This record gives sequence, structure tokens and C-alpha cells, in this order.
Amino acid sequence: MGKQIKLNTNKNSNSKQTKKRRETRFFFVKDQGEGAVRVLIIIFKLLELVITTIFALCLGILAPLSLMMGEPDEIVFTSAAVPWIISSVLYVIGLFLMIFNCSKTGAGVHIAAGICSLVTYNNFRALFRDHPEYRTPAHLFMPCLIISALSVAIMLMVNVPVWWERYIQKQNEKAPSILGDDNND
Repeated sequence: MGKQIKLNTNKNSNSKQTKKRRETRFFFVKDQGEGAVRVLIIIFKLLELVITTIFALCLGILAPLSLMMGEPDEIVFTSAAVPWIISSVLYVIGLFLMIFNCSKTGAGVHIAAGICSLVTYNNFRALFRDHPEYRTPAHLFMPCLIISALSVAIMLMVNVPVWWERYIQKQNEKAPSILGDDNND
């Protein structure tokens, strides 16, 4: 007696909703441009994934930790290693935001991480100013700036067509009359 039966069950509309919900959580979501732009966005995301994995995740965490925990000598690397770790963490967070189609937020996080990479570079230059025989490990953290450039490019490719469409719609809508015309033509 307690069983309730729905009389109108439409399997097609329910399956379309679940299919649409699954597509938005996938790495290459459907609404990321069309044609060549979509392919370019996918290629940029794959490049970003590889570069972030190598330079930000592996080298960006392990290299500064090994510098900080290495043998104490005349150079203390903490002032340069801490921003390096922070920028690496920001690059990884930004990558996940880009994967889940938050391109504006991901690009913003990657720009902040790029600024942190430049701070790291300046800190290493300051550390090695008195020691010209040493070289800075700039070849390990400066390629991460490519990640920032790729993120900004992805964000622009995804959002500029939307912004342009809104601009065109705004230009085509009827301007309000200063004479108080009540026509709704």
C-alpha cells in the first residue's frame, strides 16, 4: 500500500540530463569553443598538464625542499625556496581550476603564481649576488611562466567569443527614448 508509482516516466529526458551533467565534469568539456579553437584549447590544456606535472609538481616541490633541507653552508635558501613552493602549489591549484572549466579563476591563479615565480627569481639573484661562482636554478622554475601564458590564452579563447556576442547583443538592443515613447516595437 505504501508504494507510489509514477505514471509519466520519460526515460529519454532523464538520460539526457545525466549525460549533460557528466560532460560538464570531464577534462574537455563540450562548451570550450568550436572547431580549431576547441582542438587548440585541448592541446594547450595537455601542454599545461605536462608542464605543471614536471616543473611545478615534481621539481617545484622537491627541489626547494632539498635546497632547504640540504647541508647548511654559507647560503641559506629559505628566502628563495618558500616563494618557489608557494608558486608551485598555486600552479597545481590553477591547473585543477582550468581542468574543471573555471578558466578566469584558473588564469588569475596562474598569473599570481607567475608573479611568485618572478619573486623567486629575484630572491635567488639577491642570494647569489655575492657568489658569482654559483648559478641560480632558474632553469627549474622559470618554465612555469609558460603555464601562465597558456592559461591566459585558454581563458581568452574560451571567453572572447562570449564577450563579443554580448557586446553585439548590447549594440543591437533598442536604446531608451528620451521622449517617453511607450511603443514596444
